[in-house]
Amino acid sequence: MPLSIIGARRFYTILVDIISMLFLPSYPFTLIRFFQLGVIGYWCTPFAAIVLIEHFVFRESSFSAYNTAHWDQAKLLPPGIAAILAFLGAFGIIIPSMSQTWYTGPIARAGSGDIGMYMGGVVAVSLYIVLRILERKVWPGR
Repeated sequence: MPLSIIGARRFYTILVDIISMLFLPSYPFTLIRFFQLGVIGYWCTPFAAIVLIEHFVFRESSFSAYNTAHWDQAKLLPPGIAAILAFLGAFGIIIPSMSQTWYTGPIARAGSGDIGMYMGGVVAVSLYIVLRILERKVWPGR
């Protein structure tokens, strides 16, 4: 009960503190938060790119293309393999393209600066379009 009362206003902080205590008990919380904030922004671009491509390209901007009756039936939903592979592929280019105070990848070090988010978005879009087309051929109607 006390956790829910306090967590209602500071959920993220409490969640990070608990996870930090479980997995990295010897490190101060400030170092862990610093690392999380340095990395957390990079996943947003590929995630948004994948969601937007699914809506605008594959669902043709139509909300009626989403079958809401199937939301709780996993065998009727797309398997998500294309999204997972596109997301992981995006991180394959984000890491060498990122420039943070604690890490600078080889692409960023070569003089391009921090282009990880942009490269991640481009790679996510490219991979997701190709992989989703293949996924729809393997699992038609999903």
